[in-house]
Amino acid sequence: MRIHRLLFLHGVLTVGLGAAFQVTQYNSKYSSPSKLLSAAGDVLVGGSEFVDDGDDDDDLALSPMQVKFLRKEAGKRKARRKLHRLSVPTDESSGPFTEETLSAISGLLDVNELVEVRGISLTSKKKAFQVSEDLAATLSHVMEKDVFVIDRSGFKAIMYCQGEDDLPGKIKLRTSVGQKNVWKAKPKPPRDNRGQIIPDWKDDIES
Repeated sequence: MRIHRLLFLHGVLTVGLGAAFQVTQYNSKYSSPSKLLSAAGDVLVGGSEFVDDGDDDDDLALSPMQVKFLRKEAGKRKARRKLHRLSVPTDESSGPFTEETLSAISGLLDVNELVEVRGISLTSKKKAFQVSEDLAATLSHVMEKDVFVIDRSGFKAIMYCQGEDDLPGKIKLRTSVGQKNVWKAKPKPPRDNRGQIIPDWKDDIES
């Protein structure tokens, strides 16, 4: 009887330790992206792999019509040879991207809003989509405002970042005919004391 009791306690202790170890692994998987920035100045690209509930950030989105308009504007600039281009170094093609490269791209976006980035994922065309999205997410973090990939072709991607209000020649997006885009943040759903989204919260706002 004593032996059976000892074996039972040993089993309970083993299961408890195993569960604790699994919880530790799960939490480390979703560490804050800011903790993964290299002290040497290189930024690890991979923002899409991290979970962010967006409670602290204003989420902006482009409508299909706005994307179409921006692509048309980029085409006009390219035809006039006024679309600014930048090629990333070959050794950074698939990331990580250095602070110098990110600074160069963000500097062009600050002034021109539209920039064509070349040399993305040269070793794998299939990964070019994900690498360009990761680059846009990293630039959004660096610039502290949204950067969008509005078009891509092969190893090239055209990125857009809304300029400041006083930027000369700023692109004016519209939400509908005759109405300028106000760029309002999406309303945040209210949560209860347990952190759960309150059902039918949109109905309360509309009423």
